[in-house]
Amino acid sequence: MDFLNLPHNVKIEIGKSLTQQDRLHLAYSCKLMFNTLIPPLYHTIVYTKIASDKIAKKKLEGIELPNADQTTLIHPSNVKLFFRTLREKSKLGVNYAEYVQILQLVECDNVDVFDLPTWREDQCPVFDNLKMFQFPSNLKIDPLTFEQAPNLCQIIVDENFCGMVEKQHGLINFIDVSKIGVLQFAGKLGRNEDMVIFKLLTTCPHLIRHLTQLHFNVDESKSYEMVYRRLVGFFAILRRMGLIMPNLKRLSIPLTNHSTAVILTLIGKHAYFENLSSLELFIEDDGKVLNLVTSMQQLSTMVKSKGFNINHLSLNYKLLKDNSEKNHLRAMMLMKFAESFKELTKFEMYLKIEGLNLSNLLMIIGTPLNNNHKSLRDVRLNIARPSENLIGNLLPSLPEIEHVFPKMKYLNECDCEVCTEILKEATSKKEKNKDGNNDVDIESIKVSTLMIMGHELDQLQTNTFNNRPFCSSMFLYRRFVKTGLSQNGYLFDHLLKDQMNECFSWMPSLKLFEICGLTYHIMSNGKFELLFDENFKGLDSELVKGIVEMGYLFNGNFTQFGTA
Repeated sequence: MDFLNLPHNVKIEIGKSLTQQDRLHLAYSCKLMFNTLIPPLYHTIVYTKIASDKIAKKKLEGIELPNADQTTLIHPSNVKLFFRTLREKSKLGVNYAEYVQILQLVECDNVDVFDLPTWREDQCPVFDNLKMFQFPSNLKIDPLTFEQAPNLCQIIVDENFCGMVEKQHGLINFIDVSKIGVLQFAGKLGRNEDMVIFKLLTTCPHLIRHLTQLHFNVDESKSYEMVYRRLVGFFAILRRMGLIMPNLKRLSIPLTNHSTAVILTLIGKHAYFENLSSLELFIEDDGKVLNLVTSMQQLSTMVKSKGFNINHLSLNYKLLKDNSEKNHLRAMMLMKFAESFKELTKFEMYLKIEGLNLSNLLMIIGTPLNNNHKSLRDVRLNIARPSENLIGNLLPSLPEIEHVFPKMKYLNECDCEVCTEILKEATSKKEKNKDGNNDVDIESIKVSTLMIMGHELDQLQTNTFNNRPFCSSMFLYRRFVKTGLSQNGYLFDHLLKDQMNECFSWMPSLKLFEICGLTYHIMSNGKFELLFDENFKGLDSELVKGIVEMGYLFNGNFTQFGTA
């Protein structure tokens, strides 16, 4: 059958499956195809610094994914052309800017590549349907006003927003507050931030009643204490004015060692926990964990009594300095808090805690997974420096781990051609030891395998933490953009995939699972595969050399160490 004679819905599905360039060619074939295929191309615009980035085109039932069919990635090589297209009407009289609804330009901070502040000042078009935008926080650039974006539904209070209020002599008259449903405070604010918050709440009290999302973000390079004080001031004003947020669904807040049960109770009086569906906590621990225990107990009580509709929990825990002797107390605290949730569909955890042992990890991670194993659809676990804080800390418990996870494999237990070749190369590099044997010791292979896995996770996790915005619910797209992934695949995935699938079978609703930057999604056959299908192709020579070096250590051949 000729393409033109196909049903229109079939043409649309074909169009969605095409590359961006081919989709454009198809769109210009007729007016109907143009009106159908062009608007989605401009719906969500995301700037990435790497031209090879791509967004995962997956559709997983019950998972909050960015719509890949409506997301276009722009990058340094085409950013100027893209913004010129937005500014100028096409020969067909089309204003492409009116199709844009989300504009994510957080990474567009190099003015030598594209001068975003100048574009904002002199060339910015009117975005009639824009709902959300984000500019780089490290550039001095005015936020969009109702003149450029009359239908914005999100306010980001940051340095640039505070600067705009100052330009307007303390007036917040450059946005249409009546349409705002999302209020986000950046981790770093500008001058007179207290005045800005006071003005925002006292001159626009109706904003509070309309809010569906409230996020107090953190700057991980700085103390959370200032953000916590901002939170206290915000709710103190609500208390004085008698304002409540009856429609609030998503809440992100910081907790520190100076948090108190009184403040949490105050939050509960103005943000109805029975209406919340998402709770995100940024916890900073300076070592005085007992203070946090009291706050977390109060929050746990609030969740148990009223937070029965919360289905998304995100826990971000940062320990400022090594304090491992109190890690058991931290693990108990997080375990008790996690026990408050019974019907989670999404669980995220970011841990920056040194010295967690197997028992600690099982309490912290195992409790929420066990309590919600039937309902969880999406799990995200990220641990800072996994080679030490995950792999390294588990080595002393290796026999117990092998017993619990019998399908774990090591390099010497895999008979695939790639692993066989790796061991063959390692053996050929290893000089004969004092027994006249050039075999690589099995125990050293086990340790080497785990260390290589740790190295892989370190690289992935570093990208995850460095790129991780400090309000995960506001940056769903970033998780599904392929950035900095290995072209050779991952030994971790290659050797542990069977064991992971065995574990996933215990969670009947699971669709998406992330461990230290590696994201797995469920396939039509019920098995889990990496989101971007990176098949393992081998190790680089430095890692193979590491296997040889480990063999020297295990054989006591210290004179050969460092000569591989």
